[in-house]
Amino acid sequence: MQPIHRVSLSCALTAIAVIGLSEHAFAQTKYVATGVGTLGGTVNYPAGINNSGQVTGYSAQAGDLFNLACRTDADQPINPATDDLGLLNGGSFSTAVGIHNSGQVAGYTFFTSSSGAFRADPGKPLLDLGAFSSNPPSSNANGVNFRGSGTLNYSSDLQRTSLVSSGRVEISLESL
Repeated sequence: MQPIHRVSLSCALTAIAVIGLSEHAFAQTKYVATGVGTLGGTVNYPAGINNSGQVTGYSAQAGDLFNLACRTDADQPINPATDDLGLLNGGSFSTAVGIHNSGQVAGYTFFTSSSGAFRADPGKPLLDLGAFSSNPPSSNANGVNFRGSGTLNYSSDLQRTSLVSSGRVEISLESL
């Protein structure tokens, strides 16, 4: 009978240790969920976050008529006065997809029958990244590289992807 007590005691001590450790682990809060907010409407779509806690994506303006690309300050909800990235000329909707740790954003604006890629540097207007020759010209910027200088640019009719740096095509990735 003594061996049974030793096994039972051993199991009981192990169970107490596990319960004690798990309660301690749950007591330490590392992250807090925070609402991102909107540009005044009822819709938002966060698409990226950087190491500083800046969030990018799109949000509806008041009245939910237009969704526009936005970028928040670090660990802050959307501020309609400062976080609206706007549109490329002639666009009706924009979205931001990726964000670099410097706050540089990649995204695109929708037009009637196409889209246009842009890069948004902090404190500067949207930079039109252009498109390959297509009918109609269309491109989407889908991310910013680790250096913050490159963006993937996609042209829908020709199925081309390229690395863009400083607003000009550096290399077409379709040939690699």
